[in-house]
Order: sequence, then structure tokens, then C-alpha cells
Amino acid sequence: MTILHTRIEPTDNKKIFHGTWAMGSTGGNVQVVVKIPTPDDRITAELALLHYLLEEAEVSGENRAGNNLVIHCSAGAIKKLHQARSSKKELIPYAHFLRTHFIAARIVVDKKPLKIETPKPDKQIYLTGPLKYIVNSPQLGPVVISHHVIDRYAQRAGASIENARRRIVEMLKSGKMEKIKEKDREREKAILRHGKESVLYGYRYWHIRCIPKSRTTDLVTIYPTHRLQ
Repeated sequence: MTILHTRIEPTDNKKIFHGTWAMGSTGGNVQVVVKIPTPDDRITAELALLHYLLEEAEVSGENRAGNNLVIHCSAGAIKKLHQARSSKKELIPYAHFLRTHFIAARIVVDKKPLKIETPKPDKQIYLTGPLKYIVNSPQLGPVVISHHVIDRYAQRAGASIENARRRIVEMLKSGKMEKIKEKDREREKAILRHGKESVLYGYRYWHIRCIPKSRTTDLVTIYPTHRLQ
């Protein structure tokens, strides 16, 4: 089992926070700069710290997900956001990566101070927007995956949430998705349902619908090939 500890503390500048982390015998200090207005800078700063450690630095391991991962964080709201029990709905976009990539992790609220030998920050990170779960696809580029898509696919495939997430990643990274040319009627129905022009792909027994954007692609639904929508 891997245990990651994080703490976040304010500084004299209300938009700059001192983050501390530890995992086993390793750890460090990170300065988190909140560059945008957020509903709660302290909570979003700790979420930004977690995002950096897990998604960018990959301190828990390369391509690691939430299995056998325990996160000890100092903000109780993070545990509630992870479990979809928080009343602070405006913070959901900043917990996106936890609700998807690390949905199988266990989160513990722990406010005990962490002792790190080097008190000065060894890294500075910036919070500039929502913290999304992005998978790089050889065909589509960066793809944003939502918890809703994972949850619905899990129901349709009869899989656990974590297994569903893994299967979706396999599809996107396979390089074997085939673009489907839709009839005008089907394409118009999809626009009404999703509000934007989308592209349909096929992979084995599944249809994968995506909405291309300027820098990323949104994965909006996955459903069996025998049922068009």
C-alpha cells in the first residue's frame, strides 16, 4: 500500500501557499501559486498540489491509478469531493482528476504537521484552471475523461469503476478506433443530445463519441454498437 501525505499552509500572500508532501522516506516542499479566482484558494491549492504530485511528478509510480493508494490530506472538503458528498459544488472542477483517475484511492483527513528537512520550496507550481483527467491518445491527442462517462460505461459493461476507467484508457490508447461516417439524421440527433458537433468512433463492440475542441477532445459517451444514440 502506498501512502501519500500532503499539507498546505497560507503565507503572507493570500494567493501563495506552502505545500508539504511525504511518501515513505521521500518528500519535499512545493510553493503553490493560485493565479485565478477560485471559490476557496486553500482547498484548490491543496488539490493543485495533489494533481502535480500524482499526475505530473507521478510520485506514486508511473501510470499509477488509485488502487492501494491512500492519500492523507489536510482539507476535509477534498475527501467529500472525492466521494461526491460535498456541498461545495463550485469546487468540483478542481477535483476532477481525483474523481476519475484516482477514484479507487482512499482519502483520509489528517492535519498533523509534516516534518521535512528542507523547509524551503524545491518546486513552484501554478493553478491556472480546472484540474482535469487527461489521457493522451495517438489518434485524438489529449482527451478529457469525466467521471460521468466512466460511471455510465461501468454500468453498461458490468465492470467496476476502476476497471471501466482502465478499459476506456485502453480504447483511447489502442490506435485502433475507426471513425464512423454517420447519417445526417443520426448526426443531428447527437447534436441535440450533446449540444455540439461530435465525432463517432468504433472500437470492437463499442461506439465512442467525442467532441473536438481547440486543444483537447472531450469524451462524452461510450455505448454498445448495437444501440445507436
